[in-house]
Formats: sequence, C-alpha cells, structure tokens
Amino acid sequence: MKTPFMLIGKSSVEINYLGLKIILMLCLWLPSINSNAQIVSNDSTSTRLKAFRATPNYKQDTLYIDFLYELARKSAIYDLDSLSKLAKETIDLSKSINYTKGEAIGYLSMGSYYSETGQREKAIENFSKALDKAKSINEITHILRAKNLLAIEYEYHEEYAKALREYLEGVELAKQTKSYSYLSTFYVNISNLYSSQKEIQQCIYFLKLAQENNKLVNDDYIKGLTLANLAASYIDINDLETAGSYVDESIFIFDKINLESWQMYAYELKAIIYNQQNQPSLALQWFKKSEKIHESIDQTRYKIPLYNGIAKAYFKLEDFKTSEGYALKALEISKTMNLLEDRDVTLQILYDINKTVNAPIKALTYLEELKTLSDTLNIKKNERELRILKSNLEFDQEKERYIIENEKKVAQQKYYFYSALFVLLSALVIIFILRRNNTVQNRLNNKLTQQSVQLKKKETFLRNSNNTKSRLFSIILHYCP
Repeated sequence: MKTPFMLIGKSSVEINYLGLKIILMLCLWLPSINSNAQIVSNDSTSTRLKAFRATPNYKQDTLYIDFLYELARKSAIYDLDSLSKLAKETIDLSKSINYTKGEAIGYLSMGSYYSETGQREKAIENFSKALDKAKSINEITHILRAKNLLAIEYEYHEEYAKALREYLEGVELAKQTKSYSYLSTFYVNISNLYSSQKEIQQCIYFLKLAQENNKLVNDDYIKGLTLANLAASYIDINDLETAGSYVDESIFIFDKINLESWQMYAYELKAIIYNQQNQPSLALQWFKKSEKIHESIDQTRYKIPLYNGIAKAYFKLEDFKTSEGYALKALEISKTMNLLEDRDVTLQILYDINKTVNAPIKALTYLEELKTLSDTLNIKKNERELRILKSNLEFDQEKERYIIENEKKVAQQKYYFYSALFVLLSALVIIFILRRNNTVQNRLNNKLTQQSVQLKKKETFLRNSNNTKSRLFSIILHYCP
C-alpha cells in the first residue's frame, strides 16, 4: 500500500508506507515540538504570530512569510485545512512583493497539502513550481527538498524512472554542497525504490550507505529514521532478530529525543515483529502505545493498518469480539475514505472471525465482499503490473544512464588528473633543465670573470714591464756618448 504520511517532530517528514517501508523527507532547521498539543495554538507560536501582526506592513515582511511556512509545516499533521490556507497566504503575499523564495516555500506547502489529500497531479505541479523557483535563486535547501518531494510523488504514480532521476540528481547536489542530512534522505528513499521492486538486498545496501553517511551528521533524528527503515527491511526478508535489534535502537533514540510521531511508527514495527513471532500479548502492548499517539494525529487513513494489526493480535488471543471491533473500525475508515488498499486484509480478518465463531451468514457476506474486492484488486493489479513493467524498463535505463554518466565523469576526472600530472611533470622537467643550464652558465660566467681578472693582471704587469723597459732605454740613451 502506498500512501503519503507527513509527521512533525524535530523536522518535517514525509513518509510512504509500502508494506512496512517508509519514505522520509528531512529539513533540519525546524525546532523540536511537542506533538501532544495543536501546533498553531502553541503559546510561543501564538505570541510570535501576534507580534508579527502587530507590526505595520507585516504582510510585506519576508520574515513573516517565512514564519507562515514554519506554521504550515508544523500544522500539517494536525490540520490539513490550516496547511492549505497557510500555503495560499504564503504564495499570495510572496507574489505581491516579488519574493521568489517565499513563492518556492509556498508551493512546497501547497504541494504537501495536495499530496496529503491524495491529489497527486496537483502535488507534482506544485512541487515542480517550487523546484523552478528555488533553482532560479539557487536556494540549495529548497531545491533538495523539492526534488525529494517530487520524487516521492512520482513514486506514488509508479513512475520509478522519474523518481530515480530526481533522487540521483539530489544525491549529486547533496554531495557537491556537503548537505549530508539530505544525502542520507536520498539514500533512504532510493532504498525504498528498490524495496518496491522487491530487491531488498539493494534496499539494505542503500540504507547502509545512509547509516555510514550519518556518521557525518550529528543528529539522532536522522539516525533513528535510518534504523527504523533498516528494521522494516529486515522484517521484509523475515530476519526478525536483526529487525528487532534495529527497531530497539530506533525506539531508544526516539524515546530519548521524545519524537512521538516516529515513536508511533517504531512501536508498530516492534508490534509486527511480535505478531510474526506469535507473541500477540507483547504485540498488543506496542500496538496500544502507538494507538495512544494516533489519538492526537489528524491522519485517519493510517489507522487502518494499525487496527488490522490489533485485530490480528486479538484473534490470536481468541478474543474474537475485540478483534472484530477493531476490524470493523478499519473497514469503516476504508469505506468512508473510499480506500481499497488493506481492505482485503480487513475483510479476511472479519471472515476468519465469523467462520471461527460459527456465524456462517456473516462469514459468507464478508467472503463475497472479499471476492468482489479481490476481482477489482486483481484488475488493478494487472494494470499496475503493466505500468510497473514499463516503469521498470525506464528504471533500468535510468540506472544505466546514471552509471554511464558516472563513468564519463570518472573518465573525465582521470583525464584532468593525468593532464594536470603531465603538465606538472613537464613543468618540473623544464624547471630542472633551466636550473641546470643556469648553473652551467653561472659556472662559465664565473670562469670567464676569473680569466678576465687574470688577463687584466697580466695586462697590467706587461704594461708596467713595458714602462720599465722604456725608462731603462731612455736612461741608457741619455748616458751614451
């Protein structure tokens, strides 16, 4: 099942439930918040909002627009209507004063709203606008965030090649700008792409890259997210011992930093492990901890897998009445929101319960409903598999393109390196020859100078000798008769 899920904690996060897998989005400048309270009614937030609105011309203040973006990101999990209104106000005010960064962040907020409400095409449109605006002013943080969110939406549409392109470009930009937090983000999200292709080992490989990169990031939040993803991956391959180790580490981190929204997810992972180990009582303890956090979150659709998990645990405990109650809650949400995903799981649980308690009419009703749903899902599955097949070809081509481009870059870097090395060696040879020639020339000049001095001395001696001879001849001639 693929659905978006925005969680607010130390930073804003978008995750995608694909079975147990998650996609995350990191922006690390948001402060820690208490998820037990409505964000927009937080005292400090309200005080800041009043302070802004008490200032003349506050609507033309870029700081106020930036603050609206903070509010939008913080309120998304609790009130989607507020998210929509804040996003619209951010865009309108930014356009009125030609504040390009404000438009970018406004489109990010609006895209998040459309993503949360399942309007994928509009989400892609807004994230693309955000990316263009951020690129026009080279706003790296928002370029990275827009690329990640855009890739997530492409993945929802099963356009894996497009998603991979955005992720890989994000990896390159994150490396160039040393944005290590985002680098971990892209590694984790690429791992989710491989998970969707059932290539779990490749998925784990990228998660390990993220884990290694996390050593450069002094942030428990990111480390916890990576560990939770690793736990989910090992659950996928039924390595429950390794999964349990990773989920325990993630829970320890989330408990330490009191990040309740991610505690909720980790608790469910822990519960699923216990359920698969046929320890329903322990599973229920962790499901209940997650359920308590769910009570404060305005994301009803994500209660479906939670209620299904609880129903399964109670069924194993042979508490069929309670099990049926939770399954019916999940079915009601599914029908109210017109969601087909996971409904087959719910109907199967209800059929098993009524068959076990010897209620054949109700069991048959659920079985027929399950059969009808299965036919619908099979049709959708066939359509989906055709789209996936097409996307897989593009996905492989995109991987090949990325490998070829990397090889070209490596070859180009080698060419530059060897060219520079050749120039350096040539320069050293020339310098050596010039210095040697200069040494030889200096030696010859010194020798010539010495010879010149000696010649001058001889010249002086000869001149003096000639003068002496001339005086002697003069004297002799003077005394001759």
